[in-house]
Amino acid sequence: MDKLRTNCVSVRFNDDELELLNDRRNGMEKGRYLRQLFLGETPSLIPPVNLGAYADLARSASNLNQLVRKFNYDGDIDLGDLMEELHEFRLSLIGAKLKDGEE
Repeated sequence: MDKLRTNCVSVRFNDDELELLNDRRNGMEKGRYLRQLFLGETPSLIPPVNLGAYADLARSASNLNQLVRKFNYDGDIDLGDLMEELHEFRLSLIGAKLKDGEE
């Protein structure tokens, strides 16, 4: 369980430093970004333009993971369903959109 963060540390930046911080944090909260840097963690930044694609890919990867898990543990999966899911996963990776079953 994470410890509650109750201590506050403030720091002052000049205009140029603040602009550089804002450019580098790419929308992440300033405190979180600076804390991760201080602790030696690489802040995981997703450019705003990629947020939608990242969410779509995460959903697809989750679906694929569920299929693999079902196949590994149950061994009872319809290969046609598996092929269809893999096809949809591939289309999502290349950015194709399915409309009412159309490709």
